[in-house]
Amino acid sequence: MEETRGKAPWLRRPPMKGEGIASSSRRDSSGGTLMSAEERLRMMRVIQAREMGGSYHEDPYAPHAGAPDQATRKDNNKSSAFTVLLIAVTTVKLLLFTSYRSTDFEVHRNWLAITHSLPMRQWYVDATSEWTLDYPPLFAWLEFCLSHIARFFDARMLKVQNLNYSSPQTILFQRLTVVLADSVYIYAVSEGCRLLTSRLTSRSRNILYSPATVYSLLMLWNVGLLIVDHIHFQYNGFLLGLLQLAVFRVVERRFLAAAFYVSVALNMKHIFLYMAPAFGVYLLRQCCFPNSPHLDIREFNVKNFAALGSIFALVTAIAFGPFAVFGQLPQVFRRLFPFQRGLTHAYWAPNVWALYNGADTALTVLNKRFHFLVQSVQHVADSASSPDNSTLDAVPLVGTEQLKIQSLTGGVVGAGEPNILPAVSPSVTMCLTILGMFPALWSLWRAKVGTPNLASGDVFVRGLVGVTLSSFLFGWHVHEKAILLAIVPLTWLAISSANDARLFLLLSTAGLTGLHPLLFTPSEIPLKYMMIFLYIYAAFKVLKDRFSVVRLPGRRIPRARDHLALRIGFTNFLVPFH
Repeated sequence: MEETRGKAPWLRRPPMKGEGIASSSRRDSSGGTLMSAEERLRMMRVIQAREMGGSYHEDPYAPHAGAPDQATRKDNNKSSAFTVLLIAVTTVKLLLFTSYRSTDFEVHRNWLAITHSLPMRQWYVDATSEWTLDYPPLFAWLEFCLSHIARFFDARMLKVQNLNYSSPQTILFQRLTVVLADSVYIYAVSEGCRLLTSRLTSRSRNILYSPATVYSLLMLWNVGLLIVDHIHFQYNGFLLGLLQLAVFRVVERRFLAAAFYVSVALNMKHIFLYMAPAFGVYLLRQCCFPNSPHLDIREFNVKNFAALGSIFALVTAIAFGPFAVFGQLPQVFRRLFPFQRGLTHAYWAPNVWALYNGADTALTVLNKRFHFLVQSVQHVADSASSPDNSTLDAVPLVGTEQLKIQSLTGGVVGAGEPNILPAVSPSVTMCLTILGMFPALWSLWRAKVGTPNLASGDVFVRGLVGVTLSSFLFGWHVHEKAILLAIVPLTWLAISSANDARLFLLLSTAGLTGLHPLLFTPSEIPLKYMMIFLYIYAAFKVLKDRFSVVRLPGRRIPRARDHLALRIGFTNFLVPFH
C-alpha cells in the first residue's frame, strides 16, 4: 500500500458497490480503489480531450483494450501505417507522369505563361489562347509564383504564343507541382487522423481497422483525386486540403482559423461557393451567438462578427485588390462566372439537369418517330428578333423534319438548348439550389452550442455535405468532378457512423462512375476500371469489417447489420457484405 501514497487523486476511484472483502486488499489509505491500467489510460484521454476543447467518445466498434505499453505500440503502428500508405500512393502518382493528360494541362501551362510574361493588367484580358484565365486571383498569384520556378525547367513554356507546348521538361514540372501541392492535402489528412485518435479510443487489436488507418486509406487513396489530378491534370487535392483544414478547425472550435482557411479556398477556386453558405451560417451562429441558446439579438457578439468579417475581407482584398485598382473587377467576374457556357458541362454531371437533358433527348427522338408538332425554339428566337417584329403567336409550327437533335451528349464545350422542354435559366437553378440547401442550413442554424456531436463535428460536416449535394444536384454548369466536394468531407463521417458509411459507399460508387468519361484513351481505360474497382472494394471491405458483429468470450456485441442499407430518400438498396 505504500506505493500508492502520493499518487494523483484521479488514479484512484471510490470503491464500487458489492466489491466486498476480495477487493479490499486493493484499497489504498484514502479508501479509494486503485484504477486499472486501462481505466487510467481512458481517464488520461478524457483529460486530453477536455484540454483540447472537445469531448471524448470511445470507439464502440472495437474489442477490449490492452495495457498502456500496448496502446503506445499501437499509436506507433498507426503512424507507420500512415507512412506506408503515403509512400505507396506517392509512388503511384510518380508512375502516372507519362499517362494521358487532358486540355487542362495546356490550360495551366497557359496560365503560367500569362502570369509570368504579361503585366497584371492583362491577366484577365488576354485571349491569345482559348484557355483564358478563369480562376480567382489568388490562384493566379500561385501560378505566378510557380512560373518563376518553371523557368529553370524550360523557359519556353512561359511564352504565351507557344500554344499546346508540352516538352518533357514541361510535363515533368507540371506533374511535380501537383504532387508537391498535395502536401497540403496530406497535412489535412494527418490532422484528421489526430482528431480521430483523440476522440475515438480504438481498442482494435487489428491496426488495419483503427479509425485513423481507415481514414488514411480512404483519403490518401481517393481514386477520384488520382484520376482528376494525376491523370486528367488539375490541383483539386491541394484545394480540398484547404477545405478539410477549415472543416477540422471547426471541429476543434477554432472558428477564426476556420474562417481563414475557407477564405483562402474561396479565393483560390470559386467552386467552393457551393459550400460557403454552410460555413457562413454555422460560423455566424456559433461565434456571434455563443451564449444565446434562444438567439437573443441583444447577446449578438459584435467583436466576433468583426473578427470573422475582417479575416474574409483581408484575404479577399489581397486577392482582388489590385484588379479593383485597375477597374477590372467586372471583367474578372465575367471570367469567373461564364453563364454563356450553358446549363450542363460537356460531360454531364450526374445531377437533375442530366435527367432533364436526357428527357429532352428522348422526347426529341420520339417526336421524330411519331411526328409530334412542336415549336422550334431557334425558329421562335429568330422570328422574335426579325425586323417586322411579328408576335410569337404568328410563328408557325414546324414539323419533325425541321427539328434536329442537338449534340448535348457529344462532350463538346459550349451551350446547348433543349429542343422540346423549356430552357432553364441561371436564376431558376439558383432558386432550386437555395431551396435544396434550406433543410441543411436550418439544421446548422438551430444547432446548439457545446453538444457532444457538435464537438466531434458531426452536425457541421453532415450539414456541409447536404449543402454541397444541393449545389451539385441543381447548380448551373456543374462539372462531374464537383462530386468530390461532397465525398471528401463525408469520409470523416463514414469512420464513426454506419449510416454515414452507407451513404459514403453509395456516393463514392456513383461519383467515381461519373468520372469515367474523363479517361477515354485505350491505354487508360483498363487502368481506370481497375483503380475504381479496387478502391470501391477496399472501401466496402474495411467499412464492413469495422462495423461488423464482434464476438467476445461470454458475450456478443452488436454493431451493425450484416448488410449495409444504402438509403437515399425513399430508395433502399441492400448490399450484402458476406
